[in-house]
Amino acid sequence: MFNTLILPLIICIVPILFFSVLLIAGPKIKFWKVLFGILLGLCAFFPVQLVDEYGVRNLIPPYYPTRIAFISFVFLAELIKGACITPLSGKKNTALSFLLISMLAGLTFGCGQSFVEYLNEAGKAFSKGAQLLWLPLVLKFILIDLINMACTGLAGLFIFTCKNKTPKWLLVLYPFVLRALFEFFNVKLGIKWFSIAVVLLALLECRIKYKAISNTNDDL
Repeated sequence: MFNTLILPLIICIVPILFFSVLLIAGPKIKFWKVLFGILLGLCAFFPVQLVDEYGVRNLIPPYYPTRIAFISFVFLAELIKGACITPLSGKKNTALSFLLISMLAGLTFGCGQSFVEYLNEAGKAFSKGAQLLWLPLVLKFILIDLINMACTGLAGLFIFTCKNKTPKWLLVLYPFVLRALFEFFNVKLGIKWFSIAVVLLALLECRIKYKAISNTNDDL
């Protein structure tokens, strides 16, 4: 029971708690804002899961290439995540707090996806009478969490520019492109090293774009 359900829950919840404590202790983000970020992530997770389970499969005709459904899901998932973080206030948050709360929402979303991924993998292993390989599974959890953090953070920066400055329209493409690359390498091809490189690139882009937005010259 512990290994099959409790341990995966701990693995998914601990990153959210750890990052939340960092936000409260480090940049001094208020507790209610941290809680709001977690709720926004949950608000994005449930509709995306419904789209994953029922929406794309029913909307895309079966004779269409699978890549059409794949691209459609990535687009809808990032669109829903971006829509769910729009309630964040652009006036009461700095660019840094907006980015970090968006990343927390993305982490919450990613942890939910990790748990669903675990249930899928556990079901496959159980049906074959095999045991789960925990090391690659935990690595997969970490990658899912990080790519969702980074992509939602980039979406948050775009929304921040819309609320406070001239919108940076090119920035809106980053979450879609990076998430599509990650899913392509990680899911379609199974090339872990390339997916790790995409995650690192996405995190680096968060830093670069935040620095650019926070500069007085407002250049991206």
